[in-house]
Amino acid sequence: MTKQTKLHPEKSFVASKLPWIIAAAALLIYLLTLNHWVSLNNLASVARSSGWVWGPEVYNPVFYLVTLPIRWLPSSLIPIGFNLFSAVCGALSLGLLARCVALLPHDRTHDQRVREKSAHALFSGKFAWIPPVFAVLVCGFNLTFWENATAGASDMLDLLLLACVVRGLLEYRVSQKDSWLFGSALICGAGMANNWVMFVLFPAFVVALIWMKRMEFFNARFLLRLFLCGVVGTLFYLLLPTITAFSHQSVSFWEALKMNLAGDKQALLFFYHRAPITVRVLLLVTSLLPLLVISIRWSSNFGDPSKMGSSITSLIFYVAHVALLLLFLWLALDPVFSLRRKGFSLSALPFLGSIVIGYITGYFLLVFRPLPDRMGRTTSMQLFANRISFAAILILLVLMPLGLLLLNFPQVRLTNGPAVREYAAELVKNIPEGGVILSDDSRKLYLAQAELTREGKAANHFFLDTQMLTVPGYHEFQKKLHPDWPALVNTASQDEVRAGALLRIVFKLSETKPLSYLHPSFGYYFEVFDQRADGLSFTLTRYPTNSLSGPPLSESEISRNEAFWQQHQTALDRLTPFIAAPQLTTNVTFGEILKSRLKIPFLPNATAAMLGSFYSQTLDFWGVQLQRADRLTEAQNHFQSALDLFPDNLAAKGNLTVNRILKAGHEPELRPMQTLEEELGKYRALDQMLRVTGPFDEPTHCFALGLTFAQGNNFRQAAQQLERVHTLVPDNLQASFWLSRLYVMNAQPQKAISLLADLRQHQDELLATGIRKIDLLQAEAGALYVSGKVTEADQLVHSTLQKNLNDPQTLTTIIQISSVFKRYTNALAAVDQLLKIKPNDVSALISKGVFSIQAGKAAEAVEPLSLAVSLQSTNFGARLYRAVAYLGSDQLEAAENDYETLQKTFPNSNEVNSGLAEIAWRRKDTNAAIHYYELCLKNVPVDSKRAEFLSERINSLKAGSQ
Repeated sequence: MTKQTKLHPEKSFVASKLPWIIAAAALLIYLLTLNHWVSLNNLASVARSSGWVWGPEVYNPVFYLVTLPIRWLPSSLIPIGFNLFSAVCGALSLGLLARCVALLPHDRTHDQRVREKSAHALFSGKFAWIPPVFAVLVCGFNLTFWENATAGASDMLDLLLLACVVRGLLEYRVSQKDSWLFGSALICGAGMANNWVMFVLFPAFVVALIWMKRMEFFNARFLLRLFLCGVVGTLFYLLLPTITAFSHQSVSFWEALKMNLAGDKQALLFFYHRAPITVRVLLLVTSLLPLLVISIRWSSNFGDPSKMGSSITSLIFYVAHVALLLLFLWLALDPVFSLRRKGFSLSALPFLGSIVIGYITGYFLLVFRPLPDRMGRTTSMQLFANRISFAAILILLVLMPLGLLLLNFPQVRLTNGPAVREYAAELVKNIPEGGVILSDDSRKLYLAQAELTREGKAANHFFLDTQMLTVPGYHEFQKKLHPDWPALVNTASQDEVRAGALLRIVFKLSETKPLSYLHPSFGYYFEVFDQRADGLSFTLTRYPTNSLSGPPLSESEISRNEAFWQQHQTALDRLTPFIAAPQLTTNVTFGEILKSRLKIPFLPNATAAMLGSFYSQTLDFWGVQLQRADRLTEAQNHFQSALDLFPDNLAAKGNLTVNRILKAGHEPELRPMQTLEEELGKYRALDQMLRVTGPFDEPTHCFALGLTFAQGNNFRQAAQQLERVHTLVPDNLQASFWLSRLYVMNAQPQKAISLLADLRQHQDELLATGIRKIDLLQAEAGALYVSGKVTEADQLVHSTLQKNLNDPQTLTTIIQISSVFKRYTNALAAVDQLLKIKPNDVSALISKGVFSIQAGKAAEAVEPLSLAVSLQSTNFGARLYRAVAYLGSDQLEAAENDYETLQKTFPNSNEVNSGLAEIAWRRKDTNAAIHYYELCLKNVPVDSKRAEFLSERINSLKAGSQ
């Protein structure tokens, strides 16, 4: 038996049986610490496999194929199915890691070569089990590896493929069978099709092949077979596009393939060009470069054959290997410079690092093994060095896994514990049965769907991703899920579904189903619906008539929500220690001192951080509601809790500052807008911050947000923000002015008139803020028109016109006001005066033509519009309005010429096709009229009055032609 081991060490217990034992032990550990439900890692896979996601699946084809049986499970079992799959992949990867370490050559240095005489220089002896076991322990208890292996990460399959490739290369070195290289090429190709990481490592694979084959690599027959194996692997790229092509999706085979390739391209471009240079250097230094160093077979000496030279060379190698071993052990602890702390949680990194750890462990066990001289004697120094090195390895073998276990087990326990399920259960707790659930955040939507699926209630609900509702195909997806889905969108269209159509759909759904939102939000839905907090979810109700805001908080609402947060405080307290570093205390433990010395700072738990941000957003919203109801003490507690759970919640931080100012009886300050740019931090814009942090109750942010809402035509929400600013800073003239404008836009002119009456007394102060007299004119005239005081408004406009006959800016403002409120006589008077100043002003000429048409004087519109066309022959608007003017004055041939000219450039324009249809209808050219009306019908909302008119016209024309 001993002889067999010497002849075939690759078939020894350590190389052949120990890896299986390690894999079984690792699987047992991972099963004991397994996540039994949805996690951050498997959430996307669970959602797609359960059929909750619209759109073709075009990424990770190998993962799709091997996890296909999991997709056949009941939806409630799919999460644990993915978790078990990742655990198996992780255990197999560790088994392959042990095999790879056992196959590493130990003939790289002279000291190794003179001591290891086994075939292929594989590390042998009674302690040969230590290197693979040590490597596996360090890798298996690494936080990234452990979390990914127990929480359903698709990354584990990519690692298993990488492990197979590395194993194939090492097996070839021992057996010299090309089949191992062909198999590695096949797996490498499949890995490249599955994930961009293998693309990054592909150059290293090619270098390794050349290194091992030498000149034989360039053998044409070998290269051809190797290339074909790699190509066969990459054919997985075609799997998902083919499935897409046969599944009647709105994406073709080539589009799906391009999407996959584009995704890999973007990832590679980011890695090679956009990722910080420190990340790229770290990846090279901590993975590929050490593997290259340990693969070099170093010379016995470097030009100095003396005993002293050999000793110095050996010492250099000892020091270099000690440094490498300590570096990779340090990296396994995730120090401050590790890639995990920079956002790269790739399981391949600890795997590659552990190969180096295993090799260096074997190196030290080998090179300090006593070497008898010719007389069979060993020196006491050799025996001492052997004992020291063996003791050091044993100490590391015990301390390193123990340290990783103590450091990482609490993180894994929280990640795989009940925290996510507790959040999801509370999220859906107060959602009415059979309701519509909306969310801007797909993660929250999938968590809600997973929890309701677990409870057996998911089939009764509509789950709507508001980010996807703008895509026509998503409506077809919902129609298949819910036969009673409102068919108000042309799903064959490639255009984005507009806000009006989305609101009509939500209106339709609200007639029969209660609406719930999974988090505080903003946008066009909230121009009509008020969001009322109910625990973690929000009930949407219609705003009361003639009211900008919903009713004030009732005592029952306050008590119900306060009771919820008090009851849930224990769950929040479990998260906070894993979100931010604890405050410094005098009772510093030995472990904290050690971590400080090793530069291992506090590492937030990803799951706790995600849940903390979710809770924080809702807590901030509830705190704002309480603060606006003058419940300052309760609001302060919630703002502080929001900050504890999400330290980057800038909204809660600002709200807490205002809370303290209000409690002190002072008035907060409305700061210059420029200061906000410095406060955005990692957020690109104020609305992006709002999506993450929750609402603001600080006047500067509220003012800026109000203006942002107004620019997006969300006038109700804009007015709500500026009303709050006016409450907090009542003497601020700028806020009062913009609030008056918003009152007009929200049909509350009396409030605007009241504000403007005071603002007239401060025109000079307003001018200093950039608000001019014509701005006041626009605001006041608008308020008067909306309030029905048309005579007063006309007098104000006429008076201003007479005083500013030669001021183009004032004339332009009057034109705008008159146009909005359809006072075309005033508008024409101002335009005529403007044309006296600028007779060839194309915009003024077009305006004159438009106002003439709207005033019922189509024939008078032809002249100014013709002049505009002669000045700008490519002006679409001028020619279109001239065509309308011709049509309105029954000059059909001239109108047809303009419409046909426009159609050459804009073949799908509804305005153009509608005009041509009208001309054909007047001429009783039935076929042409039907043709143009049908073109128009394709590009209008299916539930609009325009669509109804077009359908009736088409049907009547078809009926008349029969």
